[in-house]
Amino acid sequence: MRKIGVLLVLAIVAAFTVSSYRYSGTTATANFSRPDVTGCVVTETYVFAMDAVNAVGKVKSPYSWIYVSIYDRDACAGGIIREIYGSTELAPNEFTVAKNLSSASLRATIPVHHVTLGHWGTMEVEIAWAGTGAAYHGVSQYRDRTPGFMVRDHSVGTQRSAEADGAVWDAEGDYARGESTYAYTMSTRSGTLVIVK
Repeated sequence: MRKIGVLLVLAIVAAFTVSSYRYSGTTATANFSRPDVTGCVVTETYVFAMDAVNAVGKVKSPYSWIYVSIYDRDACAGGIIREIYGSTELAPNEFTVAKNLSSASLRATIPVHHVTLGHWGTMEVEIAWAGTGAAYHGVSQYRDRTPGFMVRDHSVGTQRSAEADGAVWDAEGDYARGESTYAYTMSTRSGTLVIVK
C-alpha cells in the first residue's frame, strides 16, 4: 500500500509544472471591486505585475510578468458565478515603475482562462498607479488558487500606497471600472514567486 501511495503522489506532482522564482525588483498591485445594479453580484479584479531579476544560484536573469484574476461573487445567494485568470511574461517597457515608487504604468495583452465557461481568450490590461503618502518598509503576501493554476507571492521591501485607474477588458466589457479598492507599488529587496499549473 505504501508503494501505491508513493506512486500516486509522484503521479500527481508530475501532472503539474512548478516554477519558483527568487527575485528582486519592482512590483505593482491593484484590486478593483464593483457591485452590479442589484447589489448582489460583486466583480473582484486583481492585477499583479513585476519587473525583476530572477536569481537561480549565481545566475541572474531579467523576468517581467503579469497575473490577473477576476471573480463574480454572488453575495446574496452565495457562490462564484464567473472565474477568469491569466498570466504571461511581459515585453520590455510594458510595465514600468518610477524609482521613487510615485507612479507605475502597465499595458499588455494576456491569454486568460474562462474557468466557468471552459475556454481560453485574451484580455487587455491598461492601468496607471499614482503613489499616495510616504514610502515605508512593507511585507506583501498573496495567494490565489483556481482549477489547474496556483500562484503564491511573498516579498519584502519598500512599499508605497497608491491609487490605480484604468481598465481590464475583453469583448464582454471592462472588469475594472471605477477606483481601486487598494493598490500599491513596491521595490522588492527579496521576493519569492511560485507558480503551479
